[in-house]
Amino acid sequence: MLSFFLRTLLLSHSNTTHRYGIEGSAGSGGSSIRAPMPGKVVKLLVESGTQVAIGEPVMVLEAMKMEHVLEAPCDGTIDEIFAAVGDFVDDKSDLVRFSDEE
Repeated sequence: MLSFFLRTLLLSHSNTTHRYGIEGSAGSGGSSIRAPMPGKVVKLLVESGTQVAIGEPVMVLEAMKMEHVLEAPCDGTIDEIFAAVGDFVDDKSDLVRFSDEE
């Protein structure tokens, strides 16, 4: 098992669910979730306007025959969701944008 915190990254060879860190979007001051690898969106756990807490599951991506839980990088509100269940996404694709909290 490998665990360290950029925001969140947990890998476990014996477990099929992995959690990955989220990177902030450049320029806007807000945050976004980007795909850590190419895959298929299998679950959306939020909708636009939903308030989330840091670490809260937002989306599940299936890649490499495993489910990868993507978590909120910060406390905030979901501004926009760029992928739907069943969509195939590329590595580093924008998936979710959070509104700026001032």
